[in-house]
Amino acid sequence: MVCRELDSYVNNFFDIRQPIWIAYLSNGETIYQDDGRPGFYPASAWLRLKNYCRQKEVYIVGMEVQFRSNKLQVPRDADGYFFTKACGVWIGQDSTEQYGIGTLDRASGIVHVDYFQIPELCIANTMKKFVEDCEDKLICGLTQTQK
Repeated sequence: MVCRELDSYVNNFFDIRQPIWIAYLSNGETIYQDDGRPGFYPASAWLRLKNYCRQKEVYIVGMEVQFRSNKLQVPRDADGYFFTKACGVWIGQDSTEQYGIGTLDRASGIVHVDYFQIPELCIANTMKKFVEDCEDKLICGLTQTQK
């Protein structure tokens, strides 16, 4: 099950707790992050979206991350999209929550990932990953193998 509307659960998640990702699919649907929604399995909305894309033979054509009025646009029409939650720790400072958001470059087999500090959505780090190392964090277009 995926969330197709801004209902009270998503609004609470979005307004108070943290940013949410919003995925735009090839079939015209818009899907909203709703991690931890009671009765939905798995708890990760990204994993549910990956399963949904595989079952319906659709793919992500665009994505954004939003916290209140702050919006981050992810490049459109990428070969694949990457998402993960992470934690950053700096010596002498408190840990920070991060979202890792990236896009796949099919030609190189590289996923370019920016890690954004939560909730500010400021880039904390940038990495390149091989497709093979992305596991369930990567949702590819139909021309790519879905893992």
